[in-house]
Amino acid sequence: MVDDDEVFIDIADGTVTTTLRSSTPIPEPAPEPRQVVAETTTSGPVLEAEIVAEATGQYEVTWPLLGMDCPDCASKATRALKHLDQVWAPVVSPTAGEVRVNIDLSVGTVAEAARVLRSLGHAPNVPHLQLNGVSASSLANKNGVPIARLDRLLRRQPGVLDAEITRDDRVLLQLVPDAPEGMESDRDAALTGLLGAAPSLGLADSDRLRPDQRRLVGGAVSFALFPIVILLEILHAPALLLGGVATVAVVIGGAEMFREAAAGLKNRQIGFQVLTSMAVLGAVLLTMWEEALIVVILVAFTQHLEGDALVRAREAMQGGLDRLPRTARRSNKPHQHSFSAPMGFSLASSGMSPMQAPPPAAETWEEVPIDLVRPGDKLQIRSGELIPADGVIVAGTGSLDMAPLTGESVPVDVESGDELNAGLVLQRGPVEIEVSATGDDTRLSGLIEAVHTFREEPPRLQGLVERFTTIWVPIVLFGSVVIWRVLYPDDITTMLLLWVVACPCALLLAAPMPHAAILARAAHLGAIVRGGHAMERLAKVDHVLLDKTGTLTSGRPTIGEIT
Repeated sequence: MVDDDEVFIDIADGTVTTTLRSSTPIPEPAPEPRQVVAETTTSGPVLEAEIVAEATGQYEVTWPLLGMDCPDCASKATRALKHLDQVWAPVVSPTAGEVRVNIDLSVGTVAEAARVLRSLGHAPNVPHLQLNGVSASSLANKNGVPIARLDRLLRRQPGVLDAEITRDDRVLLQLVPDAPEGMESDRDAALTGLLGAAPSLGLADSDRLRPDQRRLVGGAVSFALFPIVILLEILHAPALLLGGVATVAVVIGGAEMFREAAAGLKNRQIGFQVLTSMAVLGAVLLTMWEEALIVVILVAFTQHLEGDALVRAREAMQGGLDRLPRTARRSNKPHQHSFSAPMGFSLASSGMSPMQAPPPAAETWEEVPIDLVRPGDKLQIRSGELIPADGVIVAGTGSLDMAPLTGESVPVDVESGDELNAGLVLQRGPVEIEVSATGDDTRLSGLIEAVHTFREEPPRLQGLVERFTTIWVPIVLFGSVVIWRVLYPDDITTMLLLWVVACPCALLLAAPMPHAAILARAAHLGAIVRGGHAMERLAKVDHVLLDKTGTLTSGRPTIGEIT
């Protein structure tokens, strides 16, 4: 002890280090506030702009979408996002069903981009999280805003895609999945400033129907009212009664279609919803109730079936690559790392002599979720099992099927010191490995990411189809009017029929779905194709040169011919 100071001596790597520390505590600097809250009163209206998080920075964010089932929808969504000042280089993928944008939070919020996509029928496909221990009314009173505007205030916070205030006074949020570190820290700081404490989030169910659910429910209601409309026509019911029932069926069944058509026109995008909506409205004005209801029901159910088929196709494409098991067999003994701790000494007694140390516990293995495996853990892999993580063999020998990565058809012998990659099958074992990489850091994850990247590179045929459809819809929209006036002036149904049957949805799906399925199937068989254009060129290949045997051969020679 020197005056009121303490002297600490530490010996590390043969070097003596002396540290002098004052016993007088040094006050820590106060952290800079991350949120500015204006003093407000509840006596008058308060705008949500008065409480704004100091969020800045440029980030690349991605989130999955609902109802993204065709390239035409993706191209229209992309063009709509380009009208936002805070967004640049947006990419909407119909095959993956997600959107990737670069956004500047100093210009606008992520929620504005999500709102544009929601208006086009593509709401965020992310779970709702409830703010635990907080009611909407108390949160609104705390921040001095009307409860009707609380959701707007929450949407202005960084990293929030959408906010919802439920009828039972709950606060639900949809957040950007896998948000960048800076955006996540700003989001947590902003929510902490609003709540007065660190936010606690839990999974919850939303009271609000998704766009696809509203479309399906509306179609079901119209389908149930359709026979009633036919019966009223047969019985020659009063026009007012017949028109009232039919109008209710059309409005309920076509509400989502009309909403998407209006949003498309607002964002200066003409989609097939505009054609079908105009056909339905034309049939209603002509009191052609059966025709109007048939179009409404067909659009509702076919869009649902199309989206459901695409979801199954995405699962099939993903299932060919995601080979990691859900659990791993981990040792109960912590791995002994190679580094050594700094040397030191203490005058205090340990309280236990070496003779009193407990005997080492026997090593056991337990099944744990793959998410709990960390680098440095010790895993056991038995014969025929998938390798759950990248690692180096520390005990045991075996043989490994390397075909998914290298194309080698003959299993390779492995021993202590050899590297194993996640997703491969251990043909013969068991072996014990020290984990070096898990999850997104594994070599298999890089392979999956490469396949997804190549899958988003459209073939040249798809580009031609998309350019054709951009001019096809306006041609049908106005050309049908010309055909009606010139060729069939007494039959307006011709124009209405052309608006319905000329929708290019099937043509737009003809190119991308086979392309995506082929790339996924090729990856499952061990061949990585660099985009759809490569598959198109492969159809013209006459000769193939192989570098060695075993790349495409089975490795099992057979007798071809005896002469």
